[in-house]
Amino acid sequence: MNHAIFKHEICYAYPSSDIAEKNKGHGYYVFANKKYSHFDEYADALAFAQTLGTDPDRWSIDHPANSTFLQNAQRLKAYHSRNKVAA
Repeated sequence: MNHAIFKHEICYAYPSSDIAEKNKGHGYYVFANKKYSHFDEYADALAFAQTLGTDPDRWSIDHPANSTFLQNAQRLKAYHSRNKVAA
Protein backbone atom coordinates (compact mmCIF):
# COMPACT_ATOMS: atom_id res chain seq x y z
CA MET A 1 0.00 0.00 0.00
CA ASN A 2 1.17 3.48 -0.77
CA HIS A 3 0.08 5.87 1.98
CA ALA A 4 0.72 9.57 2.24
CA ILE A 5 1.98 10.86 5.58
CA PHE A 6 -1.31 12.53 6.47
CA LYS A 7 -3.58 9.66 5.47
CA HIS A 8 -5.06 6.70 7.30
CA GLU A 9 -6.77 3.59 6.02
CA ILE A 10 -9.47 1.63 7.82
CA CYS A 11 -9.87 -1.88 6.47
CA TYR A 12 -11.48 -5.13 7.50
CA ALA A 13 -9.21 -8.17 7.70
CA TYR A 14 -10.79 -11.59 7.21
CA PRO A 15 -9.40 -14.43 9.38
CA SER A 16 -7.34 -15.92 6.54
CA SER A 17 -5.92 -12.58 5.34
CA ASP A 18 -2.23 -11.70 5.57
CA ILE A 19 -2.98 -8.76 7.87
CA ALA A 20 -4.93 -10.97 10.29
CA GLU A 21 -2.31 -13.70 10.29
CA LYS A 22 0.55 -11.24 10.90
CA ASN A 23 -1.25 -9.18 13.56
CA LYS A 24 -4.01 -9.79 16.11
CA GLY A 25 -6.49 -11.76 14.01
CA HIS A 26 -9.51 -10.69 12.04
CA GLY A 27 -11.32 -7.42 12.61
CA TYR A 28 -10.88 -3.79 11.67
CA TYR A 29 -7.46 -2.25 11.28
CA VAL A 30 -6.37 1.35 11.05
CA PHE A 31 -3.15 1.74 9.09
CA ALA A 32 -1.38 5.01 9.85
CA ASN A 33 2.22 6.05 10.48
CA LYS A 34 3.43 2.74 9.01
CA LYS A 35 1.69 0.55 11.60
CA TYR A 36 -1.58 -1.29 12.09
CA SER A 37 -3.90 -0.84 15.09
CA HIS A 38 -6.51 -3.57 15.64
CA PHE A 39 -10.16 -3.06 16.65
CA ASP A 40 -13.04 -5.51 16.97
CA GLU A 41 -15.68 -2.95 15.96
CA TYR A 42 -15.76 -0.45 13.12
CA ALA A 43 -16.98 2.33 15.44
CA ASP A 44 -13.85 1.93 17.58
CA ALA A 45 -11.57 1.97 14.53
CA LEU A 46 -13.29 5.09 13.20
CA ALA A 47 -13.07 6.86 16.58
CA PHE A 48 -9.35 6.08 16.75
CA ALA A 49 -8.75 7.27 13.16
CA GLN A 50 -10.54 10.52 13.92
CA THR A 51 -8.09 11.25 16.74
CA LEU A 52 -5.12 11.05 14.36
CA GLY A 53 -5.86 14.27 12.52
CA THR A 54 -5.42 12.47 9.19
CA ASP A 55 -7.64 12.15 6.13
CA PRO A 56 -8.98 8.83 4.88
CA ASP A 57 -6.95 7.25 2.10
CA ARG A 58 -8.90 6.61 -1.12
CA TRP A 59 -9.49 2.94 -0.23
CA SER A 60 -10.28 3.49 3.45
CA ILE A 61 -13.74 2.33 4.52
CA ASP A 62 -14.50 5.82 5.86
CA HIS A 63 -13.62 7.61 2.59
CA PRO A 64 -16.75 9.35 1.23
CA ALA A 65 -16.45 7.53 -2.11
CA ASN A 66 -16.80 4.19 -0.28
CA SER A 67 -20.00 4.96 1.62
CA THR A 68 -21.99 2.28 -0.23
CA PHE A 69 -19.49 -0.40 0.82
CA LEU A 70 -19.96 0.50 4.47
CA GLN A 71 -23.74 0.45 4.12
CA ASN A 72 -23.56 -3.03 2.56
CA ALA A 73 -21.23 -4.24 5.32
CA GLN A 74 -23.58 -2.92 7.99
CA ARG A 75 -26.53 -4.69 6.32
CA LEU A 76 -24.56 -7.93 6.17
CA LYS A 77 -23.56 -7.64 9.84
CA ALA A 78 -27.18 -6.99 10.83
CA TYR A 79 -28.31 -10.02 8.80
CA HIS A 80 -25.78 -12.30 10.49
CA SER A 81 -26.59 -10.98 13.96
CA ARG A 82 -30.28 -11.82 13.39
CA ASN A 83 -29.51 -15.28 12.02
CA LYS A 84 -26.97 -16.66 14.48
CA VAL A 85 -26.66 -20.42 14.52
CA ALA A 86 -26.47 -22.05 17.96
CA ALA A 87 -23.14 -23.78 18.53
